[in-house]
Amino acid sequence: MIKTGYIFTDRAVLQCGMPVPVWGETDAKALSVTFNGVTVSAEICGGKFRATLPPTEAGVRGDMVFSADGEELTLTDIAVGEVWLAGGQSNMEHPNICAAHDPETLEEDTDLRLFTVPRRTEDAPRVGWHFEGLYGEDTPWEYSNPENALHFSSIAYAFGRRLRKELGVPVGIISCNWGGTPAETWVTRELLDSDPRLVDYCRYWDARFTVADLDAYRARDVEYQEWLRGYIKERGGIDDEVARMGVSASLRYPGPTRWTEEGPLHPSAPGNLWKNMVSRIVPYALRGTIWHQGESNSRAENPDIRAHYTYLMETLLASWRKEFESPKMALGIVQLATYPNGNEEGENFCRIREAQADLGDGRDPLVYTIPSADLGEKDNIHPERKPEMGERLALGALARVYGRETVWEGPVPTGVICNSDSMTLMFDKPVTCADETPGDFFLRTESGEKMLLDAALDGEGGIRLTLPEGVMGGEVGYVMQNWCRANLYGEDGTAVSPFTLKI
Repeated sequence: MIKTGYIFTDRAVLQCGMPVPVWGETDAKALSVTFNGVTVSAEICGGKFRATLPPTEAGVRGDMVFSADGEELTLTDIAVGEVWLAGGQSNMEHPNICAAHDPETLEEDTDLRLFTVPRRTEDAPRVGWHFEGLYGEDTPWEYSNPENALHFSSIAYAFGRRLRKELGVPVGIISCNWGGTPAETWVTRELLDSDPRLVDYCRYWDARFTVADLDAYRARDVEYQEWLRGYIKERGGIDDEVARMGVSASLRYPGPTRWTEEGPLHPSAPGNLWKNMVSRIVPYALRGTIWHQGESNSRAENPDIRAHYTYLMETLLASWRKEFESPKMALGIVQLATYPNGNEEGENFCRIREAQADLGDGRDPLVYTIPSADLGEKDNIHPERKPEMGERLALGALARVYGRETVWEGPVPTGVICNSDSMTLMFDKPVTCADETPGDFFLRTESGEKMLLDAALDGEGGIRLTLPEGVMGGEVGYVMQNWCRANLYGEDGTAVSPFTLKI
């Protein structure tokens, strides 16, 4: 008997230029794996095998053959290229069918390949609905074509498509995400429990969501799953609905009113999605991860959201690098878009944006952050311009990971010239705006009062801000609250990230 790990199917993409672990189950005493003319022997322990293929150059294609005790299993059309994982919550999950995609970009391309890690909790396949009906069954690697791409992560697809065109090698994208989930569910429970800075999430969860009768809880979950399957069957036809109503109408079409009951089967339980989703593909060889998440970590009750989220994500990356056996795994982060989040003048989304900027500040050259504040929508936490986010992530990867001379970073403020009633913000390259006036700039006085400032382009690539009479200190900033106008760009089209400056 030979059974490969479920991510190893026909059409898989293997990461080029690094050792590639291959694993599975067998009842044989010896097993070998052959690919690209090289045969390696597997280590077998307790019915599980693992072999490691040597580094292979991009562009190699062929079959992978597993041999044991006269039995053979062949995986066909395996390609070697670049492999990335697309992780996070609903904005990464958001499929092309519900995003502002150009249908002509959903291409037939046998060298752009897509794999989806299905929803699972407690190692049980899950039915789901967010943007469309989802099932938990394992599925194989698929070629990009208009149908497969339509139901795939819009950000991830645009990212992979751009890499494919720029690098000219096969690209594989693994979609592994779940809407509404905090980052704490994507690391191990053991790691959270052992870290004094992270254990509070476990305590919070355990105290609030303790289930007294697990049998009754699981029975209610079975009922919920059956109800949801019926909902999906009844709803059906989302492709036809989108074609008839348009993307915007589809996004706002009512979804189910029932959700998984909070407890051990809930996706947000500490470590749940690491254990039941990510661990199933560890240690598949990857170049990096793209990440859109943070909305569910913007809890107002956390007194220092910025420091907590920065530390949490640093911990997540370190643990993923260890578990995937990839110390140079890259991480591309999408900064949260503008959104009221229940209080448009609030700043909890700002704290997450600041943490995301801190993570991508260059201390780790393989971690980078791209802005999306300008793509936000006031009445939609899932902004539709997802392909632009994917394009920005790809440009950042080309520069930071692949060493290409690519323009991807927006103008950065370099200084302030103060006058008696105004100040001019200077940038490392000229800025412009998409509307008649620049986006929203704010002043926070030394006493903590925040006010909106009049802003204008100064004619020389900077921003002139009119100051209230008598204000001599504090800080000014661009995008200093959950929701506001963000429309600043460089002349090269790169977006300006949110920032604050002391005055």
